[in-house]
Amino acid sequence: MNHEKYKIVLPKPPSVNALYSTDWRTKRRFKSPKYKAWLAEAEVALCTQKRQEFKGEVIVKISVGKQNKRREDISNRIKGVEDFLVSQGIIEDDSKVMYISAWWEKTISGCVVSIGQADE
Repeated sequence: MNHEKYKIVLPKPPSVNALYSTDWRTKRRFKSPKYKAWLAEAEVALCTQKRQEFKGEVIVKISVGKQNKRREDISNRIKGVEDFLVSQGIIEDDSKVMYISAWWEKTISGCVVSIGQADE
């Protein structure tokens, strides 16, 4: 497996619990202000980096900065990153992610995403 063909640095993604809000009168869900702010910040960060697009199945590795001792669930940070990669055309669809790993990294403040083509 070619795990690290492409690497980008993004701001720390919000928890999946903070991605969407609900209008309880209409029962409609929408992107939360926190998620919209992160998406805008991530787009700006991406503009300063080399862009690459992947077709087909991919492998994604995500390291997320953690500077505090608060109990957090690393898996809650994956969905926002996946959806951002799709929205920017870097990967075709999150259903094409064949393998994903995520971990906390004490030496960074944001998020480092590595993407590679899955071997056939």
